[in-house]
Amino acid sequence: MNQQRNIGDQIRDAVQDAIANQDYTALRKTVEQGINAATETIGRSLASAQQNAQQRAAASEAQRQQEMQRRSQAAMVQQQRQQAAMARRQQQQALAAVSWRFSKGGSTKAAGVGLAIGGAVLSLGFAGGAVATLIGAAVATSGFVPVSVVMLACLAGSVGMLVAGARKIGFADRFRSYRRLLGTRQACSVAELQKATGQSRAAVVKDLNRMIARGMFTQGHLSADDEQLMVTDEAYAHYLELERAKAEQARVRRLTRDADAAPDGPVRLSAEQQALLSKGEAYVVRIRAINDRIPDPEITRKIRQIEMVVQKIFDYAAQHPEVIDDLQRLMDYYLPTTVKLLDAYADLDAQPVQGDNITSAKHEIEETLDTLSVAFERLLDSIFKDMTWDVSTDISVLHTVLAQEGLAPGAFEGKEPR
Repeated sequence: MNQQRNIGDQIRDAVQDAIANQDYTALRKTVEQGINAATETIGRSLASAQQNAQQRAAASEAQRQQEMQRRSQAAMVQQQRQQAAMARRQQQQALAAVSWRFSKGGSTKAAGVGLAIGGAVLSLGFAGGAVATLIGAAVATSGFVPVSVVMLACLAGSVGMLVAGARKIGFADRFRSYRRLLGTRQACSVAELQKATGQSRAAVVKDLNRMIARGMFTQGHLSADDEQLMVTDEAYAHYLELERAKAEQARVRRLTRDADAAPDGPVRLSAEQQALLSKGEAYVVRIRAINDRIPDPEITRKIRQIEMVVQKIFDYAAQHPEVIDDLQRLMDYYLPTTVKLLDAYADLDAQPVQGDNITSAKHEIEETLDTLSVAFERLLDSIFKDMTWDVSTDISVLHTVLAQEGLAPGAFEGKEPR
């Protein structure tokens, strides 16, 4: 603006000089120079103003874009929070829908906490009493010795309470961990539980057997090989069906292999015979599964002996269909009773406290297993009766023929050489 005023002053002075001197030759040049300078100044001002306007517009647009981005991010965060909240609600609803599969397990932890607190308090009290009585026994008379022994015994018992409480708490915590890992699934591998908890496989299997026995898994089952945990009867039924299918496939392969090796061709079975053998194989699978739940080696040996004899019976029946009709009582009574007894023994053996009633019931079942084992062996022996009879007959005939031909042992005794 100052420059424009200077140009205006110059033009005014030039006009006044031209009028005063009556010389207008330099006036035009001065006016043109002034106008050009003014035009240039105005152009720069306009360019600067336009540039400033553009910069303000760009800044405003950038600010608007930032605001839009901020709002978009806020809306996205809000949407993510809503989705996460919805997912949590859905998960909670899903977990609530399957909560019947598990007991709460709160009583176990409450009992553990009570034992731990009681054990800790008693341990401190008895420890102080034991120290005091031991000092008294050391510096005073021997009358403190019996009291010291009682105090130490009580201290040992209270420490045992503390340890038992801690174990119960750990047991309840592991149950919650297993339940959390299962979620809404009906089955889970023991290897996954082992990896998640950091325990050994034997410890996890022991935990699961105790939890199933105590009803913490209301419909819990372990597979025969202790590789899968199933928490619904539906999943367990599916597992048993698969095991039956595997057993049937193995039996068919065995029959096919034996048939290929037999000179007389494959054995043909009727639909009824096939169904009976399949049912028998399912009982064998069930016996094997129960045996896997029982840790006692002596009982396991007895059950394995029964399983082996029963399997031999069905293997022989598969090759000799004529004996299948004789197995009806085995299928209708002996095998179902055996499975029922083994189930009861496994349940009793899994109880954490083995009282007199449980011990007595287990002993009776063990004696019954011995009786059943003998009965199954006799049944197998009776099935082979015809075969042994035929063999005995053939041997007798062979001995007779050899004796007639002079080839039997002792046939040349007492004879003079010719």
